[in-house]
Amino acid sequence: MLMFKEKCTSRDSAFHEAIEKVFEMIEGAYEWDLDSFDNIYPIERREISLTNEEGEHVGRVMIEIYPFDEEGEYIVEAYLMDGNISPLHLVYTAREAEELWGLGQNTVVKWIERGKLRINECRKSKGTWLVTHKGMERVTGRSLIKKEEDKVNAIFVTNGAYDAVVTRYGQWIMITDKKIFEDFLDAEDNGDDFSNWEQHDWVEDDIWEEAKRLGDIVAYYEDEELHIVDEDKWEQRLEFYSLS
Repeated sequence: MLMFKEKCTSRDSAFHEAIEKVFEMIEGAYEWDLDSFDNIYPIERREISLTNEEGEHVGRVMIEIYPFDEEGEYIVEAYLMDGNISPLHLVYTAREAEELWGLGQNTVVKWIERGKLRINECRKSKGTWLVTHKGMERVTGRSLIKKEEDKVNAIFVTNGAYDAVVTRYGQWIMITDKKIFEDFLDAEDNGDDFSNWEQHDWVEDDIWEEAKRLGDIVAYYEDEELHIVDEDKWEQRLEFYSLS
């Protein structure tokens, strides 16, 4: 499970800041040991084991660091391999949840207002909506899992100027023809084959990050099953393409 993904100013500070955050998040963590280190350019990957004050194993985490841009900034990602995350870190503001799950702004608040999130999955604290990790998993139908394990076939996004489909093969297609949207609807049958259409290479290195770069995520196919993320926008796009 993805624990966090953050931007750092240097490769050295990225690891130290990640360790500090891991200790904040893992219940009982007191010391850490390096289990493995791999340098698979441009990614540095470390696996660490965590123990409590009694020396008992309480968790294992993988930390990846890779360049973000040419300005010298880096991205650090941490993935929980085993152990328990403190309940304090399994609650997010609505905006945090939207960023983690790649949703458009105010999507989570709309879900809360419509009752999609249950009463025990959200609450308002001094004007700010808070939501639980399990609630977000239930409503979106997906976990924050490591990208290599992701089984997403294609993601449909819109940005007010155009619609696009991002495919798992490192390309995205601007929807210039109703037939492209129909191909997305048929992804369950066609195996996400968009080879008939002009394609553009990803700028980001992850399908979710690329989708967020292009616009608001509206729907996606995972294991050939369609998941609707934003029902209002989905209905609008169906109507636009005369498919409602």
